[in-house]
Amino acid sequence: PGALVSFMLYQQSLSAAFQAMADVFSGLMAAVGAADKVLELINRKPSMSGAGALAPAEGLQGRIELVDVTFAYPSRPDAPVLCGLSFVAAPGEVVALVGASGGGKSSIVKLVERFYAPAS
Repeated sequence: PGALVSFMLYQQSLSAAFQAMADVFSGLMAAVGAADKVLELINRKPSMSGAGALAPAEGLQGRIELVDVTFAYPSRPDAPVLCGLSFVAAPGEVVALVGASGGGKSSIVKLVERFYAPAS
């Protein structure tokens, strides 16, 4: 009878250890999948070419000028967000983008930061 009790206790401890190993392996596989996605983002090539389109850093003055800008998100090319937008923001000038939700305020900032390229 003592051997059976000992066997049952060892079996229970061994089962818990194998369960812990399975949990670690499961977490490791999830981390590998997440790492693949991160590496895919790091290694992606930009869709916009910046070669020759940017001013040299030493010539920057801080002026932002948009002239007759039209823009639609790639997911909805038939629904322009901005049409014929023009404005100038001089260095040191405070500019507020004000408008209703969906009016294009965030889209203007994304264009200035070159997250997207304008259609024209």
